[in-house]
Amino acid sequence: MTPPRKGRGGRPNNNINNSQYLQQYPVGVSDYESDNYYSFPDAQQQIQQLQLQQQQLQQQQQQLQQQQSSRTNEDLNNAVLRRHNPEIASILSLSPYVVVYAFNLESQGWEKTGMEGSMFVCQLVPEAYGQERYSVFVLNRRGLNNFDLHLTDENNVEITDEFVILKSDAKTAGFNSDDNNNNNNAEAGKIYGLWIYSEPPPNSTAETRKINAQVIKECAIHAGQSQLLAREKMAAEQHNGFQQPAQPPAPPPPPPPAAAGGDVLGDLFRRAGLGQQNL
Repeated sequence: MTPPRKGRGGRPNNNINNSQYLQQYPVGVSDYESDNYYSFPDAQQQIQQLQLQQQQLQQQQQQLQQQQSSRTNEDLNNAVLRRHNPEIASILSLSPYVVVYAFNLESQGWEKTGMEGSMFVCQLVPEAYGQERYSVFVLNRRGLNNFDLHLTDENNVEITDEFVILKSDAKTAGFNSDDNNNNNNAEAGKIYGLWIYSEPPPNSTAETRKINAQVIKECAIHAGQSQLLAREKMAAEQHNGFQQPAQPPAPPPPPPPAAAGGDVLGDLFRRAGLGQQNL
């Protein structure tokens, strides 16, 4: 029998591929399937539960993304405005940029109030007798005070080439701040001018001033008619002896007597229109 060959340097050859070595020391076969952890029923059940939980988590994430994407800009605007005035029910119209002016009777000209920003024509929560209420709200980007004027009568609205002119009634107009959302401290009978930004056609804002002016006018008409119907209803209930709700809203005070041959409010509107030339 020939002795096994030696490696280089006289060392034995340790090559495991040697046929004689393999015959003398056979390699044992291991059953990996029986040793595999995942082959146990308990492990397979845990894996299925983890996969199910992962699928449920993915579905919840998809539903959350759909809810966030379905929230419109109107919903976001409503949420922001209600922080300042919780009585706002909905937004009827808006303009991205408006400057608020006040008419100075002494100088016969328009003066900036320091308020400008996005304007919203809003419908408010109805009053006790179902009176429709509307307001013009300007979210001021230059300070904490916002412009908030209630639309009560069509005679308090005048539309000119330059401005939408609004007259404030007592306790229906003013400036509110985050510290006091119901703080309406504008002077009764004061006249404001809303300069609504719009660009010439074919820009997207070409009709902004016209549309918002029309909506403001229509809201003032509806508010005046609704107030009139509410007063008639209150008068009928008082006449018939029905029980009245606690502290019903009082009717607005009568306008001051007009000077002979002229209309005071109409004269103020005409002066305000002429005051545009002083800008």
